[in-house]
Amino acid sequence: MFDSNRGPLFGAVTAICFAVLCCLIFAMGLSIGSLDTHYSQRADQTSQQYVADTKQRVEHECAKVGPARVLECVQEIVEASRESQRAEYDLSSQQEMAVWARWTFISTVAGLFVSIAALAGLFWSLAQTRTAIWDNRHFGEAQVRAYLSVSKVEASLHPVANAGNATWVLTIKVYAMNAGQTPARNVNCTGAIISVAKKLNSVIAFESRARNEDFLPTKEYLALAHSVPMSTADYEGFKHKGFSIRVNGRIKYDIVVGSMGRFTDYEYLLTPDDRGGDPPRVHIERSKTGNDSD
Repeated sequence: MFDSNRGPLFGAVTAICFAVLCCLIFAMGLSIGSLDTHYSQRADQTSQQYVADTKQRVEHECAKVGPARVLECVQEIVEASRESQRAEYDLSSQQEMAVWARWTFISTVAGLFVSIAALAGLFWSLAQTRTAIWDNRHFGEAQVRAYLSVSKVEASLHPVANAGNATWVLTIKVYAMNAGQTPARNVNCTGAIISVAKKLNSVIAFESRARNEDFLPTKEYLALAHSVPMSTADYEGFKHKGFSIRVNGRIKYDIVVGSMGRFTDYEYLLTPDDRGGDPPRVHIERSKTGNDSD
C-alpha cells in the first residue's frame, strides 16, 4: 500500500524536476552558443573596422607631416587604435560576463528549488516509511494478539432445600475463548444479573472475578459463574414470564504483543422456554456484544 501510494506522485515530481533541469540546460546552452557566435562575429567585424579606420587615418593624417615625423605619426595612430580596440574588447567581455552571471544566478536559483523539492521529497518519503512501518507492525500485532470473546452462556434452575426462603437457585455460567494466537493475561471478568420487568431494571447480583491464569489460544475457559437464590414467588414469576433476566458484563485482559488493556463486552437475555416444564428450561439469547476493536 505504501509503495502504490508513493510511486505515481514521487515519479511525477521527479519527472518535473528533471524536465525543468533539462530545459534550463538546453536554454543555457542555446544562449551561450548564440552569444559565442554573436561575439565572434562582432570581434571579426571590429577587427576589420579598426584596420580600415587605422589605414584611413594614417593615409589622411600622416600625409600632412614631414618625413621625419611619419613614423611617429603612424605609431601614435596605431597605438590610439589599439587603445580603442582594447576598450571595445573590455566592453564585450563585460557584457559576456553579465550574461554568464545572469545564467549562473538562474541556475543557482533553479538548483536551490530542486534541492528544496528533493529535501521535501526525502522528508515525505521518511514520513511515509514511518507510517508504513507502523502499519505493518500494527497489522502483525493484530494477526498474533489474543482475542477473548464469550463463547457461550449456560443457565439452569434447580431446587434447593434448607436455604431459608429460597426454594430455587438460578445458576449462570459464562464461558470465554481466546481466538487469537497468543495468550491473554491478567484476565478479569465482571458480570451483573439484572431482573427486567415492565421496563424496570433491578440488579439482582454483581460479581467480579480475577483469573490468575493465562487464557491460551483455542481453549475454552469458565470465565464467571454465579448462583442466584430465588423464592417460590420469584420462581413462579419467572416461569410464567412475569419478568426476564439479563446478564451482562465485561472481560478485561492484557495481550502479550502490542498495547495493553483490551476488553470484550457481552449481554444475554434469559427467558423461560415455551415448552414449559418444572423447572422450565432457560432460553438464552445474545442481545449485544462488543470489544475494543469495534
